[in-house]
Amino acid sequence: MLSKVWAKILGVSSSELEKEGEEVAIEEGKVSPQKLAVKDKKSKKKKIDSEKEEWFLEEEGRLTIDLYEKDDFLMVESAMAGVKSSDLEINIEPDILRIKGRRTRSADKEKNYFYQECFWGNFSRTVVLPKPVKPEKAKALIDNGILTISLPKKEKGEEKLEVDNRQ
Repeated sequence: MLSKVWAKILGVSSSELEKEGEEVAIEEGKVSPQKLAVKDKKSKKKKIDSEKEEWFLEEEGRLTIDLYEKDDFLMVESAMAGVKSSDLEINIEPDILRIKGRRTRSADKEKNYFYQECFWGNFSRTVVLPKPVKPEKAKALIDNGILTISLPKKEKGEEKLEVDNRQ
């Protein structure tokens, strides 16, 4: 069961998770073993395309969120100071929420920092939702640097699958 959850979070098939001793790159929910050096059984490394591997080496921050229930909605809130809506990507499935983005600032190399604690660059967060939601009815809003996502919960009985009768 846990492997199915991880497969869904990572956007890979369960069989890809079962591969032992291989490293698999995951980009935009697609498994891309050719983009990462994979050791074969003889411990020889395949060549890596350096241009395509940059995304893998770039540091990524972890987004902090608050997730709570309010009436018929699951609500997500997160601080987004300095993030443009064009630099934000939100993907919603009935049981998974993915938020990716980038916080940028102008490069000023001449500053003599005493503390540099603010995170700048790519960030992401994937959350398994505690209750199924209706992705097509979700709404997101950034107000005063706070991202708020309202996810309408599915009602009991909405999850039933209709079966066609072919004769």
